[in-house]
Amino acid sequence: MNQREIKKSTFSPTNILLVLLLVSIAFLIAFGICFSLTEKESTSKLAEKVSWQSKSVPSLGVSVTLTTKYQAGKIYYIFKVSDYNDKLDKAFDRNSSKFIIVFYDKDGFMIDEIEVNLNQMNKIVNDNGNPMSLTFNSSTPINRATYNNIDNWSIRWSL
Repeated sequence: MNQREIKKSTFSPTNILLVLLLVSIAFLIAFGICFSLTEKESTSKLAEKVSWQSKSVPSLGVSVTLTTKYQAGKIYYIFKVSDYNDKLDKAFDRNSSKFIIVFYDKDGFMIDEIEVNLNQMNKIVNDNGNPMSLTFNSSTPINRATYNNIDNWSIRWSL
């Protein structure tokens, strides 16, 4: 092997840097694609409807249910109060009457809450026109990480 052949087969520092740059770009593209797929899968799971365990409120004589999902930086929710009664009827026209949906993480710490004004809820009536329940279907901004950390909920009220 002569001197000329040796020079042709060695890499220059520029060539080595170019190869490292190309390998780095390929790695970043592959990582980005994997991250994007993981992000889409995670987002699609958050967008699935969650029907939370219903709560009984004996002091008001009602039960409440909550269904949520996360999409585009918002929590979408349907809040329902069943067993409409005189207490709710009297409180319905007061502007100050409200339910407060409280969210907790797995350790029991409160992480967020949503106020629902009673007089903004829709009355669901029976065939005779008598109210049977109240429902509220809405959305509000929430951080994705906060929504992902919701593990339980409870209800407070001011009637």
